[in-house]
Parts: sequence; C-alpha cells; structure tokens
Amino acid sequence: MEDDESEGFYRPDDSPTVRAEMRGQVARLRAIESLVTQFTASASELSASLAKLSSVDPQPIVAVQDKSEISKLGVSDVFTQLGDFAENLQHQVQRNVVEPLNGFSKDIGDATKAARAFDEESDALDAAHHKYLSLSRESPLETRAVAQQDLSDRVAQTALQLFDTQMALKDGCGSQRCVPQRALGELLVAQLAYHQSCTRLLSGIMPQVSALLEEAEERRKAIKEEQPADARLRSFLPRP
Repeated sequence: MEDDESEGFYRPDDSPTVRAEMRGQVARLRAIESLVTQFTASASELSASLAKLSSVDPQPIVAVQDKSEISKLGVSDVFTQLGDFAENLQHQVQRNVVEPLNGFSKDIGDATKAARAFDEESDALDAAHHKYLSLSRESPLETRAVAQQDLSDRVAQTALQLFDTQMALKDGCGSQRCVPQRALGELLVAQLAYHQSCTRLLSGIMPQVSALLEEAEERRKAIKEEQPADARLRSFLPRP
C-alpha cells in the first residue's frame, strides 16, 4: 500500500509526548510502591499487636490476692474496657489505614499491568500495520480485506488499551496525592482517640492504684526487714 492515510488508517494518540508522560507516571508510581508496602506492613503489625492488648486477663493475679485494695479496683471491668478500646483501635487501623493502602497498592499494580498491556498491543498494531503495507495491489482482494480488518481490529484494541492505561495511571496518580496522607492522618487520629479513652478510664482509678502500690511497697519493706533475722536463724542451724 502506498499511503496508509488514503486507506482510512487511524492510529491512537500515542505520540512521543503521550508516551513520555505515561512512562513518567509509571516511574513515579513504581518509585513509591515499596515505600507504601513497607508502611502498610508496619500498620498491619500494629493492628495485629492490638489483639494482645485485648487478651490480657488479670484474674490469675486477682485469684492469689487476699481481700485488699485490689478488690476495690474492679479490675475485670477495667481490663474489659481496655480490651474494647484496643479492639476499636485495631478496627480503625485496619479499615482506615491498611485497607486504603492495600487498595492504593492495587491501583499501582493495575496501572503497571495496563502499561505493559498497552506496549504489547502497540507492538501488535505495528506488526499488523507492517503486514498491511507489505501487500501489493496485485494481492487477492480477500487477502487485502482480511489484513485490513485485522489492522482495524488492532487499531480499535490499541485505542481502548491506551484509554484504559491512561485512566489506570490517572487513578494511581490521583490516589498518590491523597491516600497515603489520609492513611497517616487516620492512624494518628485513631491512636489519639485510643489513648484519650485509656487516660479517662485509668485516671478515675488512680487513687485506688496508688493505694494498691503503697500497700505492696509496705509489704515488700516488711519482708525485707525480716530477712536479717531469718539469716541469723539460719546461721545457728547445723552444717552438714
């Protein structure tokens, strides 16, 4: 064929400028992908660790104590509420931090895959175009028609893939400008709410806790004061 324009040939707008812009977007997304993954992993570890806070059981300690200041604390209720606070923080971290960041990582992966698919489609279009142009005017009409149809299909597919790639990159770059920042902010807000709740709960029982600590300290001192006398008694025991 002498002139592809005369045959109504259309090529998607993947000019060098468009290609350069897309490559730049892919490079920017890939550059932060590992950093986002690293932060997501840290947030996931924090979320998993909160399960331990909600599983602390004070009953083994309570069971071995006599009726003292510890009975006034209502420790079971206190630890239950602390566990509820931890579970709520875990839920907030998972929903508002981990899940959005995982979604952002998926956007990056989708954009990268779309860019690779477009490169493959573009190569296939070039091959179909070359095949079409290599036909002479003496080629059978049916052969020319098949080649032209294949070229038209490739053009349409490449145009669709270009559009999908541009949209995927647009979504990924758009997410980059808001998702990580919001995830970081939500993490701080969730931790603030958690620590404020713990502070309000524990501040109310601090007088009883102080009395508990004082009682324990007095008993420790009493035990320590008895130790010299016990040592003297031991010195009178027969030696083997």
